[in-house]
Amino acid sequence: MLGYTVLAQSITDQQLNLVIARLAEGAKQSWELGTRAQALTELNASFYSVFSSTSLPPPTSPPSSVAMKVNLTDVFGIAANTVANLGNGSNSMTPEALISADGAAGDPASLGVAVLLANWTGFQPSRSSTIETFDVSNTTAKNFDDDGQSSTTVSSNSSSSAAPLSTPSTAPTPNANLPLNFAGAARNQLDYLLTVVPRTSDGAISHRVSEVQLWADFIYMAPPFLSYYGVLTNNQSLVSEAYNQVKLYRNYLRDSDANNVWRHITLGTGAADSGHWSTGNGWAAAGTLRVLATIKNSQFANSMKSEQNDLKDWVIEILDGMYGNIAKSLYKPSGLFPNYATDNTTFEDASSTALLAASTYRLAVLEGIYHNLPHAEKSRKTLSTSSHITSEGWLTPVVDPINWTNEGSDSPEGQAFVVEMTAAWKDWVAIGSPGANEALGFYMRDYSSKSLHSGPYLAFTILKFLFASYISVLMHIFFVGSLVLKRDPECHPLKDTQRIDRFMSVLYK
Repeated sequence: MLGYTVLAQSITDQQLNLVIARLAEGAKQSWELGTRAQALTELNASFYSVFSSTSLPPPTSPPSSVAMKVNLTDVFGIAANTVANLGNGSNSMTPEALISADGAAGDPASLGVAVLLANWTGFQPSRSSTIETFDVSNTTAKNFDDDGQSSTTVSSNSSSSAAPLSTPSTAPTPNANLPLNFAGAARNQLDYLLTVVPRTSDGAISHRVSEVQLWADFIYMAPPFLSYYGVLTNNQSLVSEAYNQVKLYRNYLRDSDANNVWRHITLGTGAADSGHWSTGNGWAAAGTLRVLATIKNSQFANSMKSEQNDLKDWVIEILDGMYGNIAKSLYKPSGLFPNYATDNTTFEDASSTALLAASTYRLAVLEGIYHNLPHAEKSRKTLSTSSHITSEGWLTPVVDPINWTNEGSDSPEGQAFVVEMTAAWKDWVAIGSPGANEALGFYMRDYSSKSLHSGPYLAFTILKFLFASYISVLMHIFFVGSLVLKRDPECHPLKDTQRIDRFMSVLYK
């Protein structure tokens, strides 16, 4: 049974340290750095993670018993380097992305939470701090021409048919003791998203700078920053805007003909990708969960109950779509997702598998939704083996983060997903591994939810269970009954019954 094996086949500390080291080496792009900062926060400084039970806004200083600032050194180092590379830009009132060399409008915002947290806690970079440096001039924007080939030329175009959202009246209070203006950098990033980046006519902020184009990736990058900014500044309209962006993106990208999994890209004249990219669905689920956790633990929790229910249902919708009907029929025996969830001919991808498993554990802890845990456990155990984490600490096989239809040799974001999966799993184990015995893997969620409790997968699972039960009864009657009738002293009813039970345990799987 699953409940007896949750501690087995775990990533070792040595493996995890290697994964983290390779992540530090490989993360160069804005979204890679932002994802690295988030992963390290969840693993090493969970007190400051939105998934912590700590109320938001968090304390400006951690409890004395928690050496949290030490654990956040790398996270704050990423934030410090980001702001330092802006030069005097953070001291101006000009809307500006945290990494302006990136052609994506959404990706730089992934660094926003780390920058806000550095300001909030009063982090001061010093000579003794371990701070990696990176050259933003060498970042490669994820921009593609119609043929899908990489292009490094991104034109500036902030026109939009939608009226710009108003700049919020509140901003983080700059920490006067800090040599870097983290607050100003965060404010400028926010203003850039709200007033410069193009958007659709109904208000969905573009993931691209040069044109209106929506990517599933955006949900992990921008809405968590908007919601966290709103909580720290007591600005509910910003938190509502984070929710609204998730809602709008879902309206554009959710494919009701594919069991509600999301398409990767829509709109724009560049390389649209209408396929159901597994990593894109992971980005969407994980980002939505971060917004949900931020609201749930904030001062706005009571006034935003409906929004929380929606966000929860949308995460369940993605995970059920990925693990359920369509994806289930194509699910690789290895426990890995194909690069495109509805195309079994695409290569296996460990990156998306790790992120979707992380999201499943987070949903279990945050909302008590357990029915996909057997899938997450299978994925985690598979990824813990040496065939998927090399002796150097690289996750394999992985999609190329830049050219997402191709298999890559390594993936910094994939490294971060392993860290996030491990952190989420540890948090789940820490509360007693609830739902570990959901071996049937079908809906057992609260009936007060507005989500459906029916559907092809549920019907199939129930019929499968009833059929297995019927066969079990017949076979028990046949074997035990025949033994009684024959009164054969050489037969052992207990042994034969156990044999049938073993057979039935295979049928139940």
